[in-house]
Amino acid sequence: VNEWDYFTVEDMSDSDFKRVKLSADISILYDQKHQSKMELKIPEFYVDVYGNYLPVLGPYFGGEMGAKRIGDMLPSDYYLLTN
Repeated sequence: VNEWDYFTVEDMSDSDFKRVKLSADISILYDQKHQSKMELKIPEFYVDVYGNYLPVLGPYFGGEMGAKRIGDMLPSDYYLLTN
């Protein structure tokens, strides 16, 4: 499927965050065996340059991504240094 049929991502001129909206709950299948789900209980959420999102309650991750607690693996100010 075309993922952009489900996601809307907008720049916010007054901050470093991006506004994200989903048109429906999504199911993610990785490598034909790792199933995950993302659902929103709110109309939109915000993501910063480090991948942190606000509000914390509202976007829910289930399946493989939820079980591995992907969001808890890195510090909130983690970023890659590029040369």
